[in-house]
Amino acid sequence: MNTTWGASARPRSPGARGLDWLEAAVLRALTLVVLLSAPAAVLVGLEFHAERSAAIAHQIATRYPATAVLLADASAAGTAVETPASWVTAGGLAREGTVLAAQRTPAGTRVPIWLDEHDDPVTPPEAPSNAVVAAVAITVLGWLGVVGLCGLCRLLLADSLAKVPRRREERPHSRHRSRH
Repeated sequence: MNTTWGASARPRSPGARGLDWLEAAVLRALTLVVLLSAPAAVLVGLEFHAERSAAIAHQIATRYPATAVLLADASAAGTAVETPASWVTAGGLAREGTVLAAQRTPAGTRVPIWLDEHDDPVTPPEAPSNAVVAAVAITVLGWLGVVGLCGLCRLLLADSLAKVPRRREERPHSRHRSRH
């Protein structure tokens, strides 16, 4: 039986085999899995968006921009290198540590940095749109993964059933060849 996704709830041929009925049932089940996985993928995406948005909101609330002054030349290794620097915190305290600076940046150069709630250098906060992009990607890729697995199951089923002869007379007659 050669059916498409959910095209038939039961085999139409009056000579349908039990395997044809099994194939139809499996196709119905796979179609149901694909359909039900779409809202499940959306729920996973919404949950991820909520978590990522909360993390980004925390970054925005606890990080602030500052300016550091390099205390040494940035070495030539890499595009951005950790370089000794000093900066003033939001509370007016002078701090020293390492910050990322472009290679070959001379000592005394002022570089923009971001500081966390402990006044330590960190990466800038993520853009809120990153949560949306990541959630959409997770939703779509998750659902496509389910669709792909169901498609693979469909192909494997069709391949397996194609190897099963339809009737006894279709089986190869290797033992009963005539000798005329």
